[in-house]
Amino acid sequence: MELSISGTTVLSSVSTFININYMTPQSKIFYAFAPASVGNFGPFYDVAGFCLKHLGDIVEARPNESINDVRLVKITGPYADELHATGISLEENNVQKVANWIWGRYSTNSSQGIDLILHKYLPLKSGLGSSSASCVAAAKCMLLALGLDNSLSDEAKVDAAMQGELRNNEFEHLDNILPSLFGGVWSIGEENFHRIRSQDFTVVAFLDETDRRSTHIQRMLVKDHLKQLIDSQTPDNAIEKLLGYHRFISHASMLLIKALNEGDIKTVGKLVSAERGNLLFEARQKSIPRLGLIKQTIMENGAYGCAISGSGPAIFAITDGKDAAKSLRDNIVKNFSERNLKWLISSLNESGSEAVQNIDNWYQENCENHNFW
Repeated sequence: MELSISGTTVLSSVSTFININYMTPQSKIFYAFAPASVGNFGPFYDVAGFCLKHLGDIVEARPNESINDVRLVKITGPYADELHATGISLEENNVQKVANWIWGRYSTNSSQGIDLILHKYLPLKSGLGSSSASCVAAAKCMLLALGLDNSLSDEAKVDAAMQGELRNNEFEHLDNILPSLFGGVWSIGEENFHRIRSQDFTVVAFLDETDRRSTHIQRMLVKDHLKQLIDSQTPDNAIEKLLGYHRFISHASMLLIKALNEGDIKTVGKLVSAERGNLLFEARQKSIPRLGLIKQTIMENGAYGCAISGSGPAIFAITDGKDAAKSLRDNIVKNFSERNLKWLISSLNESGSEAVQNIDNWYQENCENHNFW
């Protein structure tokens, strides 16, 4: 799949992708699940991500006959308190921003009002695409409730989901939004987004909750690292270092896509784990305590490779199937028992966001694959 979106101009050009008749919400309750994802996949910065299973956010839509509007009325779930603690109001929540944009573009004067509930099952500041999952779940749920999910183009769906991540006229976290929305592995460019053909693989993600921090802090670490190179007293060495980063990323990107296409998961793991010449690793390695130790322990216990997920502190490891993943989980949890690590075992999620019948069944089907709840 290839999507082509040209910066902010997409906001005024969605109509070129679709030709639909607007529909009013149906008088029923809808639930939409948007899964967690791994951004900054491999040695790449904001340009590659893949979709996980079993963990994510759900948005619920209920009809409200007394209003002609959409409103987020409640946040619930195991990580609701974390979201409330940020001080972000319901009106400023990403779910409300996405819903407002969709309502303004697609609703009619006769559209029945909608109340939304965010069921927050994904922790904040984890490196697993928490805010993107909320945005995608909101977009999916709104389009289901308006009867538009099967009518809009993929480009229009991306446009809707991105509204909650719009910052200073720039879109953030597309390496999380695209995988969460459509599933699979994605390459993210300035204007074109490509789904990368990949064989299945299994990962174990670990989260040390005491190390959680915002994406903004991690972005500053990368910028500061580059700034120190530019301001170096030895410009020749700095230039060679920057060229080394360029060579590494160029070479690794070619090998990673080839390895994913061919199902060469050992090579994928090797590329993910690379440290020398890896800009993101060198810029951020000191920001996560015990990163070197846990990474060494993961590799010693049979993983093909491991790296920081997104902006961290979650770390994902690529393994040789589900049995190997369970063995790795047991050994890492035992070795770092004092850290009370959260863990998730997941194969590649090829489907992405989806409608679910109810939360209870969804919960029971997925809770054995992790310990986040």
